[in-house]
Amino acid sequence: MDIGKKILIKMDNEHIIRMQEELEHLKKDKNKHKTETISSNLVITILEEKGIELADDKKKEIKVAYDKAHETYTNLTKHIKKLKKQIKEAIELEKYKTQDDKQQLLIRKRKNDDTLNYNSNMRHFLEDCLKMEYNRNMNGNTSIDTAQEKAVTDALETNLFENFEKCTDYNKTDFKRKNLEKWLDEPTQCPIPVGKFVYQPYSTQRNPDYLIRVSENQLMPLEAKSAKGMKPVYNSGGIDPGFLYLFSSKKADGFTFYMGSSIITQKQKSIIDMIIDEQKKIEKWGNDELKKCDTNERGTSYYTRPMIGQSGRKENTDYFNHSKRKECEKMVLDMFTA
Repeated sequence: MDIGKKILIKMDNEHIIRMQEELEHLKKDKNKHKTETISSNLVITILEEKGIELADDKKKEIKVAYDKAHETYTNLTKHIKKLKKQIKEAIELEKYKTQDDKQQLLIRKRKNDDTLNYNSNMRHFLEDCLKMEYNRNMNGNTSIDTAQEKAVTDALETNLFENFEKCTDYNKTDFKRKNLEKWLDEPTQCPIPVGKFVYQPYSTQRNPDYLIRVSENQLMPLEAKSAKGMKPVYNSGGIDPGFLYLFSSKKADGFTFYMGSSIITQKQKSIIDMIIDEQKKIEKWGNDELKKCDTNERGTSYYTRPMIGQSGRKENTDYFNHSKRKECEKMVLDMFTA
């Protein structure tokens, strides 16, 4: 007969009452005892009082088994409490009929969290993006409510970043593309206050899509990309090593993010810039020649549009299954420590 069955057979009401009293005593004196359960030593004592002789190895066996069971019970209790909290929050969210209502609830909760600052808010924003599903870009024939930019803007506002364009001190004339490089070098020169963002500061066709002021010394340009496949197309905007990119894929049905420097090196960018400059020179010469022989008087001309893409093996171009995806995401998250 195993020890567990012996415990059940030999335990009478007197000892059960004694164990209950010991448990009550432990509950009243939490500071003195680290646990609210009966110790394995008490179990051994009761068995010995009932006349069950236990060798040292059996005592050790009881203690190990009992302590392991107690550890399992404690972990399960913590897990159940966590699940209850999650269920309660889920039920609370379900009370709200629309996504906007749920967003307002999250905003209120985060406003009441004294531990948050805009660094941690930015981190929460990015973590929220990883949980989002794919949204088609608003430049297509889709509702703005389902567009990627709308989802990104909502996620920013949920994490307490405010749209600077809605503020009275916003002045559109302050936002000239030539000033961006200066602001990135000296963020204190940027007119965007801490905790605010500007959406499409340089029109719909010029990057970045967002300028986010995270702190006095940090201005973050964010470019939102989307594609049906597993890699984006950068077109004439190119890849800027200093930009944060948020990419959503229809095929992957999700988001990932990375710094431009994780995709392109400064040397690669310099080579591409050189190619574009040379193409402009060829384009000017070619258009001059076209104009000279335009006997039909139709104004025929040529325009070169740079297309910055990626080619080669799938392992190198798949943003969601790339071996360095987690490393790239971690590098971004580490930029926004509290």
